[in-house]
Amino acid sequence: MTFACRSLAFMALVAAAPAASAAEYVVIRNAANSTPSATPQQVKAILLGETQVWGSGTVVQVVLPETDSPALAGLATDLLGMQEAELRKRIRAAVFKGEMRRPLGCANDAACLDLVKANRGAFAVMSLAAAAHLPDGVAAVHVKR
Repeated sequence: MTFACRSLAFMALVAAAPAASAAEYVVIRNAANSTPSATPQQVKAILLGETQVWGSGTVVQVVLPETDSPALAGLATDLLGMQEAELRKRIRAAVFKGEMRRPLGCANDAACLDLVKANRGAFAVMSLAAAAHLPDGVAAVHVKR
């Protein structure tokens, strides 16, 4: 198959994808964390404070965009079956009850990457475009379906 044909086939797949597809977000972690993959249930448990410590013993630190995020909205809908506002509400409730650490907030993708890189237990979601070139110290988490 020629490059042009492969490109057209890829573009057709992307165009056919639903609005909140897995292709629109990437789950990332600090590279010192040795967890290469997670199930949707594990992602949900991390985001809702049900999992507070990584397998290595490092405390989980969720990093969230401070404002509405298409990437977080996509993950919430696609993996968790809820709207972003409901996810944020449930996170606030878990923090209030002492079930999880308060998430670190970031104003933009670059700030999120910096926070993930600086925090050994960090876990975040960002757009696929922003995660195209992850810096040293940050790695993607493969979400197994």
